[in-house]
Amino acid sequence: MKKYTKFLIPMFIGIIIGSYGMFLFYNHNTFCVEKITTLFDRNYFHNVDNLLKNANESIYVAIFEMKYYTDYPDSLENKLVEDLIDAKKRGVDVYVVIDEYDKDADKTVELLKENGVNAKLDTKNVTTHVKLLIIDGKIIIIGSTNWSYYALEKNHEASVVIFSQKVAKRFESYFWKIWNES
Repeated sequence: MKKYTKFLIPMFIGIIIGSYGMFLFYNHNTFCVEKITTLFDRNYFHNVDNLLKNANESIYVAIFEMKYYTDYPDSLENKLVEDLIDAKKRGVDVYVVIDEYDKDADKTVELLKENGVNAKLDTKNVTTHVKLLIIDGKIIIIGSTNWSYYALEKNHEASVVIFSQKVAKRFESYFWKIWNES
């Protein structure tokens, strides 16, 4: 047994240190996700519309394209923008960052601001290509779907809804990074 002791002790110490390192890594980079829902094509609107209407505390949006069509007041895109305005009127904390790429994005930002929503265009130095919503610090919607006619009514799009406070916290940090850079 003495012959193996000089090998066994370092091996056990290595296993303990390695196990602790893996514990730290996984606790920092993995999350217990309570539920994930997929949103494909046309079912994005109905799900997001419902989630926005039921928000109680906060809605944070960082998005490449958010359209408001004055000539089409009943469009799906307009309804989502109006959901943000209605949420603000209910006392929900609403912040929106839209990429400045679209020539009409400033009109959407102005409409939101006129209705009390904290909204702005991102900086011209970087493209905000993300399509991210964080609701009530526990619901994340992320994927390919912009808030435009083609994205909501014509394109193939894929997004997910993630229900997790830990994941939401990470995405909120990312959102505030985008907000502060804009």
